[in-house]
Order: sequence, then C-alpha cells, then structure tokens
Amino acid sequence: MNTFEPWVLHWVNEQRMKGAKGLEVKYLNSNYYVYRSTSYRNKNLRKVRKKSTYIDRLDRERGLIQSSQKYRSNVYPKSMKTYGDAMLLNIALKDFIPLLKENFDFWENIYALALIRI
Repeated sequence: MNTFEPWVLHWVNEQRMKGAKGLEVKYLNSNYYVYRSTSYRNKNLRKVRKKSTYIDRLDRERGLIQSSQKYRSNVYPKSMKTYGDAMLLNIALKDFIPLLKENFDFWENIYALALIRI
C-alpha cells in the first residue's frame, strides 16, 4: 500500500466531505493522478472487476489540475494500415481531381473523404 503525503490525504478527505465518491489517487513518475474507480461484475468470469477512469493530475499548490481538452479526443485514427489503401486510391483517382476542382469549391474535403472512407 502506498503511503501518501499528508496534503494528498487532506485533499481526498475534502473531496469526500463534498460528496465525491470512488476517488482513487495513484502515485506514478513522481506525480499524483486522480482516478474515478467503479466496480462491475464480469458474468463470464464470475468475479467483480474494478474499472478506473482517469480524471486529472493532482498538484500540491494548485490542487486538481484541469488538463487542456484539446489533447483529448473521442475520434481516434483508424490505423496506419489504411495508408496503403489511401495511397492506391490516390494514384487511381488523380484524373478526377480536375473534375472535382471545376465542380466543387470544397473539392479537397470530398477527395480526402473519398480516400479514407472506402
């Protein structure tokens, strides 16, 4: 079991007094990180499992540091495997670029979507 610094225990107790439940603090790489822990029952294994969701980093002076949301995204790239498919289509569809330019102002968006949405 980790022994936390007194200021971390004080912060956790304050949050619990405010009504926050399921908070878990982990000490990794000389930093404290706050997670929300919940448990669920895995029917296949017939066991209770713990699920932790990352909240933010905890700092002595500033408390819970709200990280910038611009680095978190719900959209993940498909894979680098799609590069080959897109490159093949790029070579095959080069003759259509002048037609797209003539008919659409936003031809680059259409072309990019056509390459990645096979």
